[in-house]
Amino acid sequence: MLVVNDNAYSEIYFDPSDRPISIFEIEGAKEVALELFSLSKGYNMTGWRIGWAAGRAEFVNALGVIKSNTDSGVFTAIQDASIVGLDMPFESHDHIRDLYRDRKNRVVSRLSAAGVKMYPSKGTIYLWGHVPTTESSVQYASRLLQETGVVIGPGVGWGPSGEGYFRLCLTTPDDRPDEAIGRIVTDLEKWKSSHS
Repeated sequence: MLVVNDNAYSEIYFDPSDRPISIFEIEGAKEVALELFSLSKGYNMTGWRIGWAAGRAEFVNALGVIKSNTDSGVFTAIQDASIVGLDMPFESHDHIRDLYRDRKNRVVSRLSAAGVKMYPSKGTIYLWGHVPTTESSVQYASRLLQETGVVIGPGVGWGPSGEGYFRLCLTTPDDRPDEAIGRIVTDLEKWKSSHS
């Protein structure tokens, strides 16, 4: 059996004590594991769909066979940008972590103050919150999009246990999350006054 560790968020953590480990830090993992990493998250290349796999040669080769039958590869300009990113000093991740930590703290603070139960993460580019209305997660996300222009992910999109929750992404430039949160807060105030 091959163990595949999707370690896409390994560089997005907010406290050094919460740094995700590589599966290869576990004794014996090199014999049974393959690890995946995405430049989308830790290198701010969201949506570019490029990363790497590490492991024993036969495991990586098997992945290559499967992948070559799935798609035709990544656009060369994205590969070139990835090389530039990988050549950057490793300390550049500190700046990215600080940026996401600051956005996370601002979003959690403002939504919590408005009465939205938030679940601040120890890492990643996402935040989860409890739907603050009596709507389903899909209804809430759809109404927010239609009435405010703010896009959130309905929690049920990640499985039945996600119902009642929503997900926000922190990857947009600083002014955009602030504007979006302002719209969400205003919408929630209107919703509460019309349903009281």
